[in-house]
Amino acid sequence: MTEPEAIFTLKDYLYRDTCPVVIKSGSLYFHKEKPEIRLTGLNIQNNTISDIIIDIHISDRANADIETFRDLSLGKMNLTRGNEITFHKFIESENATGFSVAVKKVIFSDESEWEGSAQWMYDALPQMFTPAEKLGDEELGEQYSRSFASEVCGGRDIKAKYAPYRYGKIWLCSCGNINSEEEENCFFCTANAGTQLELIEDTDRLKADLDAFKIAEAERLEQERLERERLRLEAIRKAKRRKKILTTIGVVAMILAAISAIIYNYYISFIVPNSKLEAAEKATGIGNYDVAIRLYEGLGDYEDAPEKLKEVKYKKACFLYDNGEFEEGLEIFTDLGDYKDSAEKLSLADYLEAEALYEDGKFSECLEKLSESENVDGVDELTQSCYLALAEKAVDDAELEAYCENLALITDVNIQSEAEGYLCDKGIDLYLSDGEGAEEYFALVTGEDNLTKITAAKYEKAVSLADENELDSALDIFTELGDYSDCPEQIKKIHYLKGEVFKDDNELDSALDEFTLSGDYDDSAERIKEIHYLKGESRAENKEYSEAISEYELAGDYSDAAEKAEEMHFLSAEKYLSEKDYASALAEYELAGERKDTEEKIRLCRYNVAFACESEGDFASAIDLFGQLGDYENSYSKFVRLSYAYGSQLYDEGEYVKSYEILYAIRGYMPAYLMLVKNGEYYTYIYDADVGPSPNDDEIPLFGDDVLE
Repeated sequence: MTEPEAIFTLKDYLYRDTCPVVIKSGSLYFHKEKPEIRLTGLNIQNNTISDIIIDIHISDRANADIETFRDLSLGKMNLTRGNEITFHKFIESENATGFSVAVKKVIFSDESEWEGSAQWMYDALPQMFTPAEKLGDEELGEQYSRSFASEVCGGRDIKAKYAPYRYGKIWLCSCGNINSEEEENCFFCTANAGTQLELIEDTDRLKADLDAFKIAEAERLEQERLERERLRLEAIRKAKRRKKILTTIGVVAMILAAISAIIYNYYISFIVPNSKLEAAEKATGIGNYDVAIRLYEGLGDYEDAPEKLKEVKYKKACFLYDNGEFEEGLEIFTDLGDYKDSAEKLSLADYLEAEALYEDGKFSECLEKLSESENVDGVDELTQSCYLALAEKAVDDAELEAYCENLALITDVNIQSEAEGYLCDKGIDLYLSDGEGAEEYFALVTGEDNLTKITAAKYEKAVSLADENELDSALDIFTELGDYSDCPEQIKKIHYLKGEVFKDDNELDSALDEFTLSGDYDDSAERIKEIHYLKGESRAENKEYSEAISEYELAGDYSDAAEKAEEMHFLSAEKYLSEKDYASALAEYELAGERKDTEEKIRLCRYNVAFACESEGDFASAIDLFGQLGDYENSYSKFVRLSYAYGSQLYDEGEYVKSYEILYAIRGYMPAYLMLVKNGEYYTYIYDADVGPSPNDDEIPLFGDDVLE
């Protein structure tokens, strides 16, 4: 049965960064007169996949969506790395001419998940070329495959299917498997990424390797040819033929053998050595020292091969030193004896190894190795650098005691400053992130510049906290910083903002405290009035009139605070009146402003207070109140009679001036008038002393008790 022809095909190897699955292929077929989608997915990471959830959008010739499958499961699976899953889906629309797919979710066997999006675009991975296609040469492609197997894969028979490359967060190994950027070696064949990527680009090296391979291959083929010729001649000699034929053949064989020997000796003695010498020089030029060494060693004493062998070994040893492979380099320099500066290189070995250990971050081992280096320039500097690195590492590991120990071993002032700067910066990073433990770092800082940086960081943190509404924490820091920068103003601002928060939460006492502490910041004075006003409102609602009055009065000219205060006086007066506390009611009514019935209630209260004063013997107050009441009820009668009685009492007590003042006020009352004009004491103490007017200075009508009834 023939496979149906695809009417639409996705680009191969669709990929998006971080996605654990590659859409290796996808096609749309008409199968049994019904559209069918076929997809192949590839797991490119270590976790085993149990399900893949995708969206598929079906489109027509106009590229318009005509059918959509959302959250489509590819089915339960146990898909390990490097393996594929194939999915088939029949669709209803016969107008389908294309489709797109997006991986929305990948569920792993450990129940963890990777979340994607239907909106993400997936790109096709770059085209995969064979080594020959990449290099543009079939022979070089074959040589790359040989070098890949022998050098990159450690001699294992791994075929190089593709030229390696990096793309985004992945890289393609020559064996054909996809790896993440975090993986230095291929998960399948263990080939190193960097090594094979360098190899595919180093055409000079590949050409030298190819030349060496051709020479070796030519030697092998010639040896095989000679071996076959030997076997053939031996077979001829052993053949049971006639003596003449045997003799003739023997002669011919001897001639052929002699010719072959001559040709072989010429080939071996001249052609092969020159080819090897040329190939060895090329290999040396491109740094392929192992190939060059093998070729020179194979040349023996031919021409200057021994001297060139020493030179290439020297170069290889220097290369090994430069790349930190000191043990092998030492062996070569030791073998070279006094060639060039090999002896000096040997004495530098410990220092160079220490340098390599330093570069690898092995600082303690570096110090141990430096202790073995004598009379070598740079030991002191590298030692100080190690202590610095160890101090910084201790800071990174939050081992501050170890930091102090290493800092104490640093004698260079500049390096000490650098170490403290690192500690300071680390503490600042910690402080700005969560703040836990940062003060322990800061406590070890003594340099003025670093202390300034810490102060600036704290200021920055306080501003950030304020922006995030962490007002108490911000206030603590600004307060700690004192007069730094605009901290005093920031403190006022924080109190102001806290006042706002408390006000919004109806915590008015706290809000008042904060606005008071904010001083002259912004409209704090107005906000204080507002809080007093709101407190007055609250007190008023609870019928706490006295407290409400106090708050409204403190609110000053805020809104209608004055009117509210008068209203509270009125309500308070009403309360006192209902309780028949006329004195308190009177005091409140007098402060309540002009209101309906207020004047009448004031007179009522005064009237009752006057009677109370009279009952308590406070005649002066009673007289004053009755006098204010005028013709209210019997107030005037009470005023006159009480004044006469009190004035007479004062006279009897010898208080002539006071008595006179009271009686003079009612001088129209006949008894009072008579008392004023007939009593000589008044003449003595009042008239002659010119203290007060004479009752006869003006003429007023006199009246008696009948008028007062």
